[in-house]
Amino acid sequence: MNNNSTEKHRGIECPHCHNQIRVTARLDIISAVLSGEDASFVGLEEKERAVFKNAKDIGLIDAFAIGVSYAKGLDAPRNMEAYFLTFLRTANARRIPRFAMGYFLETFGNGEFQFWQGQGTGAIIIDDVVRAFIPLEVVIGPTAKSTDNLERTRVGDATREGIEEWIGREGVKLTRDQFVSFSRLRKCALDSLLTKI
Repeated sequence: MNNNSTEKHRGIECPHCHNQIRVTARLDIISAVLSGEDASFVGLEEKERAVFKNAKDIGLIDAFAIGVSYAKGLDAPRNMEAYFLTFLRTANARRIPRFAMGYFLETFGNGEFQFWQGQGTGAIIIDDVVRAFIPLEVVIGPTAKSTDNLERTRVGDATREGIEEWIGREGVKLTRDQFVSFSRLRKCALDSLLTKI
C-alpha cells in the first residue's frame, strides 16, 4: 500500500448463503486540486475543457441542473459540472412510451429522435442536438425500490400532461443558441475518461 492509499476491511453476510465475507476496499488518491481553483473539469484536455466551458457558458448545464434537481431532490449533487460529465459517461439510449416520443417530435420538430438517460435524468436528442433535459420519472412514470430486492418497479404512469407541464417550465427547453451536439459532448467526456486509465 502506498502513502496515498487508505485501506478498510469490513465483514458482511452473504444474503444468499449466509456465509461471512470479508471485503477489503482501498481508496487511492490520484490527484488533488487547490480549493481556490475551479475543479469542475479537472483532468480534461484543453480542447475537452473548451467544449464543456462552452456548454456551461451557454446555459446547457443550467438546463441539465433543473432536471437533476427534480430527479434527485435533496440528493442532488453540488458540483453540477462534474455530475454532467458523469451523466454523459454513464447515459444509455432508452425506449420511451410512444405518446412521449410523439409529443417530443411535435414540440421540437421531426428528425432522428433519441432519448438518452442516466442517473434518473433523460436527454431529448433530435438530429444529434440536445433539445431538453427531463426527469426520467416524468417520461416513464414514478418507480420505487422493492423491499425484497434492489429492482425498481413502476408505481405510477407517465402522462402527456405531465410531460407538457415539464417542457413548459422556465429554462427547460433549450433555445437555438444553446444547441450542441450530444455525440460530441459524450465523446469528449468518454475520451477524458480513457486518458486517465
